[in-house]
Amino acid sequence: MKKIYSKEIDCFRGIAILAVIFYHLPNSLLPGGLQGVTIFFVVSGFLMAKNTIRDEKNRQFSFLHFYYKRIKRIYPFLLFSLVVFIFILGISNIRLIGNIRSELPSLIFGYNNWWQLNQGVSYFDSYFNASLFKHYWSLSVERECKIFCVNRKKEVPSVE
Repeated sequence: MKKIYSKEIDCFRGIAILAVIFYHLPNSLLPGGLQGVTIFFVVSGFLMAKNTIRDEKNRQFSFLHFYYKRIKRIYPFLLFSLVVFIFILGISNIRLIGNIRSELPSLIFGYNNWWQLNQGVSYFDSYFNASLFKHYWSLSVERECKIFCVNRKKEVPSVE
């Protein structure tokens, strides 16, 4: 199936990413920039839903193929970033490595949002002693949405 590219949507995602970057700079240049995470998440969800609905409508959707594509696209960077961050933590403060042992499986197997809830982690807490992996919750939500929201055998409405 041919992919439909939209430079407007890419521009919107780029603005969302820049908003987050400016939010994290010292003396935040954009106090509301954290909303860029939400915007990026919504736009990505929209694109995934649109592609899934199109594939279901054409009887071409497969969970196995979907997850194969996701793993192929996301996991190399996810694993690379885990190795780099753990290496940096090991150099800077060896005690911090012990703190991520319990979080590591949730990052790899995609339930980090539930791990964070169970640990009482707040996305909006201060950055002191914060996990380097705080943002990984979105990958877990995305995976769960695919499992629980898309797996149905009903007629798929048209989204145009």
